[in-house]
Amino acid sequence: MQKTLFDGTWFVFARCPRCEMDHAFPETLYSTGMLRRDSFSIFCPNGHAWHYVEGETAEAKLCRERDRLKPKLAEVVDERDAAIRHADANALKARRLETRSKNGLCPCCNRSFANLRCHVATKHPEFRATN
Repeated sequence: MQKTLFDGTWFVFARCPRCEMDHAFPETLYSTGMLRRDSFSIFCPNGHAWHYVEGETAEAKLCRERDRLKPKLAEVVDERDAAIRHADANALKARRLETRSKNGLCPCCNRSFANLRCHVATKHPEFRATN
């Protein structure tokens, strides 16, 4: 807070917390507001009431809580993204193995088995490879 003497009266300069307009008011008004705290309001030129509070305001508490939770939220989002990537990779592996087995290839040794291919083609036509 900045104080200035004008015509024998000390004025305190402050900024309205709602509209952020700078304005001045007599130091006696400021002193009264500091003494009475929550029971005394000061008004900015735009008509916004504000007062001095002891300790931390509710807005400051919420901002502090938000800042405390931001890293945790980022961590949860990163874990979610990693889980999605892992699930996508597993789905791709499953599709690859399914396609190989539809074509009669052993998923382990890459050998082709004509019997498996014929069996899938004749007995399970809905399971045929699409590529």
